[in-house]
Amino acid sequence: MLEQVDLTPALKKSEAKARLAELAPHLRRLQHDLWQAGVPLIAVFEGWDCAGKGECISLLAELLDPRGFRVHVTFEPTPEEAMRPFLWRFWTKTPAKGQIALFDRSWYQRVLTDRVDGTVKRKVWRRAFHEIPEFEHTLTANGTALLKFWLHISKREQRRRFETFEADPHERWRVRPADWRHHRRYGDFLAATEEMILRTDAATAPWTIIPAENLAFGKVLVVESLLEGMESALRHAKRAKAAAPSQSRPRPPRAVRRVKRSEPTILDRV
Repeated sequence: MLEQVDLTPALKKSEAKARLAELAPHLRRLQHDLWQAGVPLIAVFEGWDCAGKGECISLLAELLDPRGFRVHVTFEPTPEEAMRPFLWRFWTKTPAKGQIALFDRSWYQRVLTDRVDGTVKRKVWRRAFHEIPEFEHTLTANGTALLKFWLHISKREQRRRFETFEADPHERWRVRPADWRHHRRYGDFLAATEEMILRTDAATAPWTIIPAENLAFGKVLVVESLLEGMESALRHAKRAKAAAPSQSRPRPPRAVRRVKRSEPTILDRV
């Protein structure tokens, strides 16, 4: 599936900059509309190491109103988080009504890195394929818009980026030994990713595959896809509001009738 993705689309940086300047006002307007409608939105960014997840989120941080969004970077669970079900730490980061949450990696690490690295047992990551859709269904059924992006690059391009970063003293910190280890297991991660997308793609929580071989093109496509998702969320919220039963004024309670007793009770004799 992912091997069939066309990675050739490209934009010059100047072309991407001009297109993003066109899209920026629409993004701010839709963010405001989501806030007014009380619709929370989650955007999940997954993808290969050095595919551009952080760059895309940084771009959105520049374009969005900072009062209305938060960025959550997924690291190893803290001791407190490790003592609880693995989705607990993500539940605590879900956005309030009208707010946006951007996740740099997410709950999908359970069926990707944890699975391939063998840090959890097979039954644990297999169970996650049931837990994650239930988690996402609960979110969307309660009005949260959920968009999921996979930033895709080839193994050759990933290696090129690693080597470019390592050659720059100011950028080499971005490449860890674990990144090279995962690079050598590109095929294993590819298989795990394809299964993840096939088993968790849903109409209410769709995956969008972003060809990111040319990062300028990938950034523009992320913003365009986010705009489409925001518009869809607003249409859905409008339909849901129209379909909701009208809340008529409640009838005032009727006066309580005094019950006549044929015989006196003990209270009557007090």
